[in-house]
Amino acid sequence: MQRLATPRHWAAAALVAALVLPWLPSGRVHASEQLRKQMAEFARDVKKFLDGRGETSIAVGEFTGPPQLACNPGPGLVLLLNEELVKLKVAVKARAKLGLSGEFRPVTDEESKQLAMELKVKVVNSVNKALQVFSYGILGAPDIAVLCGLNSEPPVPGTPAKRKKQMEEDLDNPRVALEGTKVTNGKGRPYAVELLVNEVARLPRMSDDLPFVRVERGELYTLRLTNRSDYEAGVVVAIDGIDVFAFNEDPDPDGVVRKEFHVIVPKRGTALVQGWYRKNGKSDSFMVTGYSDSAAAQLVKSTAKIGSITCVFKACWPKGANPPADEGGTLSGNATGFGPPVEERYVRLERSFGQMRAAITVRYSKR
Repeated sequence: MQRLATPRHWAAAALVAALVLPWLPSGRVHASEQLRKQMAEFARDVKKFLDGRGETSIAVGEFTGPPQLACNPGPGLVLLLNEELVKLKVAVKARAKLGLSGEFRPVTDEESKQLAMELKVKVVNSVNKALQVFSYGILGAPDIAVLCGLNSEPPVPGTPAKRKKQMEEDLDNPRVALEGTKVTNGKGRPYAVELLVNEVARLPRMSDDLPFVRVERGELYTLRLTNRSDYEAGVVVAIDGIDVFAFNEDPDPDGVVRKEFHVIVPKRGTALVQGWYRKNGKSDSFMVTGYSDSAAAQLVKSTAKIGSITCVFKACWPKGANPPADEGGTLSGNATGFGPPVEERYVRLERSFGQMRAAITVRYSKR
């Protein structure tokens, strides 16, 4: 369990490189094992508490964060927790004697002095009285970027303290610029995100110092990721806090069905992300819907405002190859739902990943 201090504005932690096995449409890779392990620990504690009361089921409510984050990653956290509870034979039901509700906030971890997102979950009875409170720290720059809806470019190379300081500053003053239809971290920076509606890139605008693209209900959209660097980029893509592979049904060769992946963007190239991946090279296209029909609503009922897309960029390189020289040792009631099926074919690669180099968040629905 991570020990947490009191809130300390905003901060961030460096991420250590790790070897993973990717999938591609030009490529996808397994992502945040760290976050899943933390949610598994949560689930074990909840299971132990239920066992002590002779209960085998629980209702899971929404997880909320500070409103100034202007995003809602809670459904993604709920999905992970639900999956880990089911693995432990805990039935997750709409109605049960006991329920869970949660909140998260940025804090500074006591031991590492780096950013953590504190996730506090309450077990409540039918009159919403808290019977037990669990609290853990979520560490790791990509997970924090998604939870905060971050627009940031921490220094690489850079010490954890320097990266933390930059991400603190970028949360208060988002590092963001518009280049035509591209949302970037600054003029000429290597990474960019665009929203294409009906195959045409739509112009973003700034609203309250955040990039915003108007997409109406019923419209389909595609993400175009741009990598202008001299090495491949691995990108974690989350919409309303949900990884675009959250609904994956294809097993890996070891038989495990994994749910978190990177998108691989070739050096000096682009890659399209067309929808929520399902199976057999098929995805459900991204379509803006009312919340009740959205992907987030498949996981949890929520009153939070959503409508954000976060893309976290890292350098990546083939297994056994040398890393880049600078890598070092280490909104309104609209949401995104399911549109018509689209083709997204994959091949298997092996890649190593470096530290988070950039996070770009685009709001696609006004608060």
